Amino acid sequence: MWGENFDGVAANSASSVTDFPTRRYTTVGWNAGTNCTGVLLNFGAPYPNSSFCPSQALLNIPVSSGSAREVRRLADVLGQVAAGSSGGSAANAPANSSTAATRANVALVNLPYSGTGTGNTTVLQAASGIGITSSTSRYYAMRMDVAAAPCGSNPPSLSLALVSGGTSVLNAYSSPVLPCSAVGAGFYTSNDQARLNLLDPAISTSVRAARYVGNTAALLTPAQISGAQVRLTNTATGAGSGFGVDNLRILDVTPSLDSSFAPSTVAVGTPTTLTYTVTNTSDLIAKNDWSFTNTLPTGLTVAPTPAVGGTCTNVAGAAFAVTAVAGASTIAAVGGDLAAGTSSCTITVNVVASTDGTVTNGPANVATVLVAPEAASLTVVPATRLTVRKNLPARLASTDQFTLSVRSGSTVLGSATTTGTATGVQPAQVSRLIVDAGGTYTINEAPTSGAGLGYASSYECVRDGTVIAVGSSRSGSLTMPSDPGAEVVCTFTNTVQQARLACDNSLFYGITAAGALIQGDSASGGQATVGSWANTTGANALGIGAGGTTAYAVNRSSDATTVLSMLKWTTAGGFETLANTAYTPVGANGAAVGGSIVAGAVDLASGRYVFGKFDGGVFSLWSFTESAPSASRFAFLGSFNAGSGPNGNGDMAFDSRGNLYVLGAAANNSVAIFSVTAANLAAANGGLLPVSTSNTRILNPGLGNVNGLAFSPRGTAYLSNATTTYEYDQTTWTRIPGSAGVDFASTDLATCNSPATVSLLKNVVGRAAAADQFQITLSDSSGTAIGSATTSGAATGRQAAQVGPFPVQVGTSLTVSEAMASGSTSTIGAYTVRLECWSDGIRVSASNTTSSALTMPDRLGANVVCTFFNSPSPVTTVTVTKLVLDPATGRSAPAAGWSLGTAAAATSGTATALPSEAPRQNSDASGNAVWTVLFGSATSQATLTISEVQQSRFSFVSGSCSVGGQNRAITFTTSGGVVSGTLTNIGPGTTVACTLTNQAVTTLTLVKAVSFGSAAATDWTLTATAPAGSLAGPTGRTGTAAVTGVAVSPGRAYRLSETGTDAAYVQVGTWRCVESTGTEVAVTAASDVTLRTGAAVTCTVTNATATMTLLKDVVSPTPGFEPSTWTVTAAPTALSGGTLPTQSRVGAAYAAGQNAASTFEVRPGHGYTLSEAPTVSGTRLSYRTLRLERLDGATWTTVDSRSVTAPPAGQNVVYRFVNASVVGPVLPLTGGVGGDAFLIAGGLLLALAVAGATIHRRRKGGRAPT
Repeated sequence: MWGENFDGVAANSASSVTDFPTRRYTTVGWNAGTNCTGVLLNFGAPYPNSSFCPSQALLNIPVSSGSAREVRRLADVLGQVAAGSSGGSAANAPANSSTAATRANVALVNLPYSGTGTGNTTVLQAASGIGITSSTSRYYAMRMDVAAAPCGSNPPSLSLALVSGGTSVLNAYSSPVLPCSAVGAGFYTSNDQARLNLLDPAISTSVRAARYVGNTAALLTPAQISGAQVRLTNTATGAGSGFGVDNLRILDVTPSLDSSFAPSTVAVGTPTTLTYTVTNTSDLIAKNDWSFTNTLPTGLTVAPTPAVGGTCTNVAGAAFAVTAVAGASTIAAVGGDLAAGTSSCTITVNVVASTDGTVTNGPANVATVLVAPEAASLTVVPATRLTVRKNLPARLASTDQFTLSVRSGSTVLGSATTTGTATGVQPAQVSRLIVDAGGTYTINEAPTSGAGLGYASSYECVRDGTVIAVGSSRSGSLTMPSDPGAEVVCTFTNTVQQARLACDNSLFYGITAAGALIQGDSASGGQATVGSWANTTGANALGIGAGGTTAYAVNRSSDATTVLSMLKWTTAGGFETLANTAYTPVGANGAAVGGSIVAGAVDLASGRYVFGKFDGGVFSLWSFTESAPSASRFAFLGSFNAGSGPNGNGDMAFDSRGNLYVLGAAANNSVAIFSVTAANLAAANGGLLPVSTSNTRILNPGLGNVNGLAFSPRGTAYLSNATTTYEYDQTTWTRIPGSAGVDFASTDLATCNSPATVSLLKNVVGRAAAADQFQITLSDSSGTAIGSATTSGAATGRQAAQVGPFPVQVGTSLTVSEAMASGSTSTIGAYTVRLECWSDGIRVSASNTTSSALTMPDRLGANVVCTFFNSPSPVTTVTVTKLVLDPATGRSAPAAGWSLGTAAAATSGTATALPSEAPRQNSDASGNAVWTVLFGSATSQATLTISEVQQSRFSFVSGSCSVGGQNRAITFTTSGGVVSGTLTNIGPGTTVACTLTNQAVTTLTLVKAVSFGSAAATDWTLTATAPAGSLAGPTGRTGTAAVTGVAVSPGRAYRLSETGTDAAYVQVGTWRCVESTGTEVAVTAASDVTLRTGAAVTCTVTNATATMTLLKDVVSPTPGFEPSTWTVTAAPTALSGGTLPTQSRVGAAYAAGQNAASTFEVRPGHGYTLSEAPTVSGTRLSYRTLRLERLDGATWTTVDSRSVTAPPAGQNVVYRFVNASVVGPVLPLTGGVGGDAFLIAGGLLLALAVAGATIHRRRKGGRAPT
């Protein structure tokens, strides 16, 4: 902004600062050259100089030039500082970076020989304002380079300031600069200078020098900075020390203001954070009381929730405040401070755009004392919007209403409640709610009162006519399309149904001790009472059957150990207490079993109700069969040892496959799952039940004394205690984020939902050593074990030890692993390891490692079963390759999508083919399907069956196999549509490769159709001419074997044509070809058709003729003078390449629909000449032809020419000749001359007159001119 380095002094000279030619400066007591103050010089200025720092007396003899040499060195050192040279670290080891340039440096130096006078502290002051111009207020600081030597008595104490009208507006330093003692100042020297004589003393060892940047800043207006004067003061006015100053600078240290948007791309209506960053200059000086006002660009306003934040605070001066009012178009900040040492601070405000496009917030939008920001751009894309509406085809009651909502986690983004009594789509809706593209939301509906059991809920979400989500529940998770601007409309439809409990995505049911059945909603946190069982005081053990049509519970005794009565709810009967259902639970020995009844459930597969209790670490299970005789309604199924796991309280539930899950819970928030498979439960006979036990986990957050368990179809668990119900992830037992708690005094929970589940099994194909056993483990995403199991015994194949099934949340990441169990002889490296995970017939994971990640399918109720297979022998790999032969070229190509199979039957030892659940696989794009065969030992052998399922329109051609690279004879046979062959004596460690070749049966059928006319379709010969190198195409007459299902070459163009003998027929349209599936096959303009491999194509060509009806009409017919007296004829014009017949018919009068005999076939669009003649040749008739007519609709139209054109194919035209007789002379009845005679005579006279006139004209024309 402003600087002074005292350039302008003549080189190698000295002058007074008050005589400085460039600027006018004043001093107070510091401008006496002979006192060595206020001197401007450089290192090369000559000395001695009597005017400036003259030699001083030594023994009264002026022989000492020490001061002159000191100040000249000060100027050189200040040049070194300006050049960026570093000083030494010790006075006796100064740095010398002197150069010609530094020695030419001019500086203001002072080494007073005597004091400058008390109060005379102004070393330098500008005589007038420095004249800096600025359009706005700015922050300013100052700096200077200072050197000091010698440092004796009265060391300098310097201050630098800007003053205006005698008042300081900026003090550059908070305390004086003490160059003789300042920390950080370096030690310098320069080249030796000549002494005047032997008595001339040496100067000081070094100069202490540094650049001193001010540590304070001031915010000055344009007027203040323009009129400000620089002032340098030294409060040490006595003699004894010297100093020099140079490179005085006024610095613009205004912080910069920057703005940015995060995210920088948002949808219309979606808030983004506008961040203002105030960045300090590198000096990090405190800058107080800055401000700015940002007028937001058009279309951008402060968001409804501004959420003002950031790190900027008030340090000093005016109070700091940010003004950002929702909906406003300006944002302002006042009183902002940057504390000393602070590099930056931020202010954040949420803003929102109302239109899409690019919004730019640039310097023109901001008024500030700070450095204006660069432009910041925000890209605004069209909003992604979600509408949720309600369709009520009917209401059970006119007052029934529903509340719709959209949630993100537990936050309700929008809701609407229906009103009125109208049916159909309701006007109340969550309309065009702006949501995030790609975001996941929960859509929900809930009745405003009651449980809504009489309505079946479903929803459908549509975007641009495409359904993107469906569900059959009151709540669903919806992931919005990832591209911006999507409009999604979700409609909840409720249909009236027989009342039933909802097997819903978010609903569960609880029972209170008093018998109230409560419906809870985990999405909204709401609850509704379904109804109650009367006279109940100890209701527990709730279970709900599949479909929600039945529920059972136990009314316990006061000590909870026995059944007072069974409680039942059905859609038809409502709440019932079943008579004669008191029961004391007894074990297999008939003795009563202690403990409280705490669990109940209905098997979703069989409908059987079971209940149970913990007693002394043992869980016992009973069933209740309502339809059984009273004496056998209750049956003891068996028990299992819960061990040290949580027990004493809990619950249980089934999945849809009949597997039972028992929850053990303790007061210390610990829980565990005990699972009993459907197979083991079906086989239960009162003994010990095999059980898989999960590891004990602590609920997070805690929920002590859990008494209820129910499943969602997502695989999450609802857990309750006596006051609250929450939803948990069963792998980690952590509460589901955003799930709502439902508060009611439940004693037990139930749903009719089946959870997603996972099981880990073990299959030992063979053991390397008899002592070898395996431990399998299922772990959550953090590596914490959910459960583990260890094999035992010597049996091979599927082991009894297994982990699970355990319920898990869909989409959960898990890890399955195995290791050798303690006491095994072999290491896991001695075994071939294969892992397969299947979910409902689909292989979801495969690995050959001992540990593998598994992600649960994102499908409600998914069931995943993983199995580790181990074999001590090398595997045998079987590859079956599928080829399809092109019969035209003889070349084969791989074919995808064929069902291929490999099965292994051990003939010695054991053998297992993998994939275990897929003996058949579809060939891939390379035509391959691969199996792995594990053998129990090196001596095991197996017979392999290689097969394929035949596809329609293919025929098996050949099959071959190799074993270990050597061809092996194999015979393939076909049975029941399956081609198969066997390979015997296959052992471990080899490779089997088989190739199965089929030939596509591609056929072409030609068909002739006659759409109009009497010709037979077989009158034509149809032909498909084959291209060179292809199978011959069909040729022959329609319906014959020669043109029906004829094998042709696929991918080749066959030219279609026809020939016939009746030229009156023409082809109507082009050939039309279709596959047997109805798919159209293209036919070119040249009538070429190309068939795809395996297609059965029928090509049809249609021909038609036209017809003409030719009639005779006689005016006033009489015998011998009637239509049949004439014969009418239609003679065709010549036809190139063909012959058409002339058609003649005996004349007949027109009779609607009765002129078949007068109708004949003509070539469509061809020319014909019509004529008539007497039927009997030579007959002389007195007649005249009046006209030729054509029948157009119901009107006869006169035709001017007898040359006519036949109508288009499929149409008929009717023509007729109209004749009348010639009438003879009429004789008068009186005997005189009749009137006709006069007419005839008059005609003759007229003819004679015309003839005479003609002769006269010719004669006159022949005369010569006169």
